[in-house]
Amino acid sequence: FYPADSKRVAGLARVALKTHNREALREGLEQLSRLEADDPSARKKLASMALEDKDWEQVARYAAMTLHIDVSDVDAHAMLADALAALQKWRDAADEYRLMRQLRPNDRTVPLKLAKALREAGERDAAIETVKELLAKDPENNEARELLKQLESK
Repeated sequence: FYPADSKRVAGLARVALKTHNREALREGLEQLSRLEADDPSARKKLASMALEDKDWEQVARYAAMTLHIDVSDVDAHAMLADALAALQKWRDAADEYRLMRQLRPNDRTVPLKLAKALREAGERDAAIETVKELLAKDPENNEARELLKQLESK
């Protein structure tokens, strides 16, 4: 009787997930995201599906929506940072990677991504400093050494 009931829509989305019907799942999750204003799970799943499809605009959209509900969601920050980098919004990507560096201090991939975003944003000195900090913690990081050579040769 109530086609917009969130429990009904969630049930249909679960069926779509179990039957591997991505289109029906996407539709159900989008409807759930409109019905459940304070539940980030549908938006986060939509962001991860868009990430699989490399639909960077949608990744950024749904990850940002997730963060509006739960600002501490580390995975949503990571998806947003990567989407912004893929969209070549370098300053915004650098801001997200800076935040990711605080949220995941032991993740050695984040400083490298940050340095690349800083380089592309025209912040060469900050990129060099970031790479040097990474190399101080991980001197065997060949990708970081190569990036440092590139940055210092310009």
